Amino acid sequence: MQPSGKQQKTRVREEAILEKAREIAISEGIGALKMPELAKLSHVSVGTLYRHFESKQDVIAALASQALDIRHQKLKLVIDQFQEPEMRCLGVIMLDFLFNIAHPDVFQIEMQCASPSFWQETHNIRRHNHQIVASDLSSFLEKLCSEISGTTTDPKHLTTGLWAFVSGISLVWYGMPHDQPDNLEDALAFLRPHLMNFIKGYGLQFSSTPQPLNQLEKHFLATKSQWLWTLKGTTTNDVH
Repeated sequence: MQPSGKQQKTRVREEAILEKAREIAISEGIGALKMPELAKLSHVSVGTLYRHFESKQDVIAALASQALDIRHQKLKLVIDQFQEPEMRCLGVIMLDFLFNIAHPDVFQIEMQCASPSFWQETHNIRRHNHQIVASDLSSFLEKLCSEISGTTTDPKHLTTGLWAFVSGISLVWYGMPHDQPDNLEDALAFLRPHLMNFIKGYGLQFSSTPQPLNQLEKHFLATKSQWLWTLKGTTTNDVH
């Protein structure tokens, strides 16, 4: 069913508002988000803003859902670009991590939304929408994990472990001092030994040679324009 003209207009306006909210998150951090300033940047009245988003938490929740959906779409690229289950699994883990490093605003928002208490202050529709997006991504990862041979680990448990590993190692990366925390080459060098330990820990029968990781690292660095989530008017050159 095609959305009505009014629904289309509402969606376009909300997307424009979220674009401005993300600009604030990138430049100042999501904690700096204030509804009056967001309304001014979005060229709408405060009343109009509150008709779209009932609170600051609703804006953040909508951003989190949007970011998770974008992440899902980018991870699907790995399935299109590689055929072997090993390369797909390693590629998804690596790209998921790189997505966090290249988009610190997104990672900050998603970590804030990880707390159950956050969702108590959001509208039911925002919670429901986020649950749908998260469920779609989980199903995608479970299917990916089910294709891996040589492991007795339940795909659901492996999916949970994969998600926890990427989030945890990203937190460790951001907790370390860096001159350029978004330097992708440095981030990949940091990830490699931890990723190998993750593979061994789950008993995954992957190649013990560095060739698959080397290939994936080169691939993702060379195809940044495909998986980066850039703001309008920016380029992939803004990420190292």
